[in-house]
Amino acid sequence: MFGQKVASAIEAAVETGIYVIVDWHDFDWHLEQAIPFFANISQLYGKYPHVLYETYNEPSWADSWANLTVYHTAIIKAIRANDPENVIIVGTPRASIDVDIAAAAPLNFSNIAYTLHFYTNIPNTTWGGNIMEKAQKAIDMNLPIFVTEYGVCSANGQGLVDYNVSQMFWDFLDTNKISYLAWTISDDKGCYYTLKYPTNASQVGDKDYWTESGAYINKKLWSTDQGVTCPSTCSCPSDNWYQSTVNPCNCYAFIQTPLNWNSANNACRQQNPKATLISIDSAFENNEILASGKNQTTCTQFFIGLERDMSNTWYWSNNDTSKYFNWRASYPNSNSNDKCSQLNTNDGTWTNIDCATTGCYICEIKNA
Repeated sequence: MFGQKVASAIEAAVETGIYVIVDWHDFDWHLEQAIPFFANISQLYGKYPHVLYETYNEPSWADSWANLTVYHTAIIKAIRANDPENVIIVGTPRASIDVDIAAAAPLNFSNIAYTLHFYTNIPNTTWGGNIMEKAQKAIDMNLPIFVTEYGVCSANGQGLVDYNVSQMFWDFLDTNKISYLAWTISDDKGCYYTLKYPTNASQVGDKDYWTESGAYINKKLWSTDQGVTCPSTCSCPSDNWYQSTVNPCNCYAFIQTPLNWNSANNACRQQNPKATLISIDSAFENNEILASGKNQTTCTQFFIGLERDMSNTWYWSNNDTSKYFNWRASYPNSNSNDKCSQLNTNDGTWTNIDCATTGCYICEIKNA
């Protein structure tokens, strides 16, 4: 009932430990397709607390709240048959603006939030009315709100980033402890796209590829308390080691004295008894390594701790069980001698190579 891209996105979020909203992103009901879609998603992934559901992104202007409750109720029942607890977010009238109307007649289910969308060009327009006023009315009626889409510029993607109105909205949402998601992590052309065109997946974490809105939103998110406290007991050795921001108890060292793969792994242990060639657990970590690797002046390829055994299975030499891979197209190749791997700092992809080849390498201390 859904494609591999949807499954891959959900599973990557679960593995990484972040939330994912499965959103029915259409302007029409398609109830006959939506019910089995959400039933299937909830059956497969409802056991994970990371998974949230959004039943209708932006309802049509013609959809009354009375009609929408019929639609939402049918889908909520399909989800709750498999997943009794995870949060379900429901779209509200007029493209998810009229949360005050929904607040006057909320749905009779638990763990339901109500969608609010805004763009900086519509806080006081005929379309939007006064969005914060509507939101405040809903809050005063104890309606849980979730901003599943907002933009720091115009809804049509044209114009400039509006810093003043964006900050006004952020202040309102933060004060009222309302979660919010920016539109959109994409490299299309428009003021609300956070990535420059063109950008590939391995470049998403590289600030050189962020647009004005992307850099602005990133700065905002880093300034907020995301509910995660970085361990204060972790520290890295001095000299050439640096501490990860993705995994604060991990330390990395880029070594630019070429060695073969086995010698490089041994040299890491000589650097520190707990060190090995790096294992990479997620796209976030890979992007962090890529950004740091671009600052290295001698090498553009670095050995990592991934190797192939006699059964043709790739595994991490430090016994890390991560299943994350970022192979370059056409890799890994089938050459029997190419049993070791390198990260390429031009794009962050991995290639396999003969272990006897000499190269630079990345050492890692996990849980420093």
